[in-house]
Amino acid sequence: MKSLQFFFKRDRSPFSTAGFTLIETVVVIAITVMLSGIFIGYTRSSNNQLALFQNQARVVGSLNRARSLALQKLNVPEACAFGVYVAGDASGLPANEFIVFQDVASGGDCRSDAYRASNGYHKYESGEEIERFVLDSDFRFSGSWGEDGESIVFVPPELTADALPVPLPVSITITGRGISGTVTVSASGQIAGQ
Repeated sequence: MKSLQFFFKRDRSPFSTAGFTLIETVVVIAITVMLSGIFIGYTRSSNNQLALFQNQARVVGSLNRARSLALQKLNVPEACAFGVYVAGDASGLPANEFIVFQDVASGGDCRSDAYRASNGYHKYESGEEIERFVLDSDFRFSGSWGEDGESIVFVPPELTADALPVPLPVSITITGRGISGTVTVSASGQIAGQ
């Protein structure tokens, strides 16, 4: 009998009762899983938002480059305007490409009535490309312009802004990964990302 009492006393020692119960362990694991799920979901959303901001910055940077080139027109005297072309459905360009271009008058006179009446007035035409940019593969342009695309130009020396076929203000929407953002060019030539 003494051996049995010794056995039970050993069981009640502080070393045998130390530890966590099964319920406590399950509760801690459940809370850890919930917090991990929230953190992973938040991280994915942040990555998508960051990718959208990077693509918007690329478009805003290109518009600013065109505006800067228009200010430096002395370096390219034959250019009538500088702009950014966003492709439409019938343009042959992918929906995630855009082009910085210089608008050149075929006769060389930017102020001539023949140039202003021509189909290429303040519009992108083949051979006027300065630089080509591509959005991330998950992102696309969408907007209210026609199937020929939209040309947003800055005209020196006054640095006036113009857009064809949709007049200013123009909103360029970038969509992808379930989110969208807008780059707007106002009638005064101000560029803003939203």
